[in-house]
Amino acid sequence: MDLLSTSTAEEAAGRIDGLPPNFYNPFNVFVADGRSAHVLSCGDVPGAVPERMDLEAGPHVVINLHPAEPSTKVARIRAEVERALEGPEQGLLDRLGALCGSHAGATALEATCVHAPGYGTRSSTLFRSGDAPELRHSDGAPCEHTYEDFTPLLRELIDESAVSRPATRTPT
Repeated sequence: MDLLSTSTAEEAAGRIDGLPPNFYNPFNVFVADGRSAHVLSCGDVPGAVPERMDLEAGPHVVINLHPAEPSTKVARIRAEVERALEGPEQGLLDRLGALCGSHAGATALEATCVHAPGYGTRSSTLFRSGDAPELRHSDGAPCEHTYEDFTPLLRELIDESAVSRPATRTPT
């Protein structure tokens, strides 16, 4: 809730600076706006300090592992995302949604959409920034639930943000 009270992704990302070790349970949170994108993370080991990773433009895969932790699952998903990006712009989020609902993988835990006793994919969010931002969310495993299109809400929030920012004046 603290992150939602901020005005920018940069401000949200800065909220974890200086937090004591293990202040929160383990987490990965993605925050973005039209100017920056970040993953905030805190591991599940004693003494874990919340970290901030500033993201460059391009595709990113965020799962429940620490973002710096090597993972064959993330490498496989990233390669599949790269293939999805080779297709036409039209339908990109549909292709990514199908990937998120995939059960491909050597084991149930290696699948993109995980189903295991007491553990598994609970939701999935697809976000695309840029000139035509899009936001879709599956409130449940994406193999069992459709993605709801939250793009109109996203655009409304972007428009409200632009209106609430102080106007800058250009020297004449």
